[in-house]
Amino acid sequence: MTKKTTLIYFSPTGTTEKILKAIATGLSAEELVCIDASKPAVRENTYSFKHDELVIIGVPVYVGRVPATMLPFLNELKGNNTQVVLVAVYGNRAFEDTLLEMQDITSARGFQTIAAGAFIGVHSYSTMEHPIAPGRPDEQDLELAKSFGKKIKEKLLGEVFDLHDGLLEIPGNNPYRERSKFPQGNITTRYELCSHCGTCAEVCPTGAVSEEHFTHDPEKCIICCACIRFCPGQARTLETEAIHAISAKLNTMCAERKEPEFFL
Repeated sequence: MTKKTTLIYFSPTGTTEKILKAIATGLSAEELVCIDASKPAVRENTYSFKHDELVIIGVPVYVGRVPATMLPFLNELKGNNTQVVLVAVYGNRAFEDTLLEMQDITSARGFQTIAAGAFIGVHSYSTMEHPIAPGRPDEQDLELAKSFGKKIKEKLLGEVFDLHDGLLEIPGNNPYRERSKFPQGNITTRYELCSHCGTCAEVCPTGAVSEEHFTHDPEKCIICCACIRFCPGQARTLETEAIHAISAKLNTMCAERKEPEFFL
């Protein structure tokens, strides 16, 4: 059993972070380190890991793929036959090629995949009018995440890995799904409600929010909606008809509850 476990997560709204920490609880790691790659400054660093460490990497699914924002950072990670667990979090639609893409990236960087999981979290486009997986991950999801952590621990203690060249059999296609271009998010600030606290700029994972005027750069925005969800005065709104239409469609298409999937 490895003594040091590192969680690496891209989690602008805290959903992926919550799931990874639940997995770590089930794992009962002796030493736990957290790397929040949602912060732009953190993604400028390079991290190396030894062969006797465990790394758990979690990202939200962006139209069936790893978020493009994370690719340069992931491609600079350095492993030394380091065991890795891969986690994809999606908004109740599908995780498609995300886990496979994560494995391809990490295996090329010196990591050996021992487990993977796909979990459900509230969709970034979810609204009061058109909820998409609201409240996810819920208590049931988090208990399953803890159970997944226990299964990982059992696998590590057994030290029996049915792997081919350090690869786990994971669903997905390569070539991956073509990366879609997002409709530009027109996020505006209602200044009569704004307290100028700076939370929106602080939580933005791409520097799309001005720290001085809290204006929004749609070219940098990935529509994670963290600035909307964390605004204490509810002063920020998303005003984009294309995204509202997608939200309404997903509300209907993704109404049936999906459950987490584990690959061990």
